[in-house]
Amino acid sequence: MNRRIIKVSLIISALALLCLVPSSRVGATVPGDNGRIAFQADTGTGNQIYTVRPNGHDLRQITHVNVEGVRPAWSPDGRLIVFEHDSAVCSSVAIMNANGSSSR
Repeated sequence: MNRRIIKVSLIISALALLCLVPSSRVGATVPGDNGRIAFQADTGTGNQIYTVRPNGHDLRQITHVNVEGVRPAWSPDGRLIVFEHDSAVCSSVAIMNANGSSSR
């Protein structure tokens, strides 16, 4: 069999396998290699922002807002987190230190 046909067959097989893998959307962000992971989670009274180490230890709730705290994203230097601050009426953007202090 021609090598070119074999290569094309392998590529088609690989693409077919990718179609079988379910895709999911992850709402977490990481400040660089092996840094803390920021994510949102529903507390039962709304979403709050949390951080955790990549190994799953040291979980911290870093927002305590009366509305939804969602879509966290780290600053390039890992010192700040920006997030969406949603209520039933409007959405705004807030920024805070990586430990959750000084939200503005």
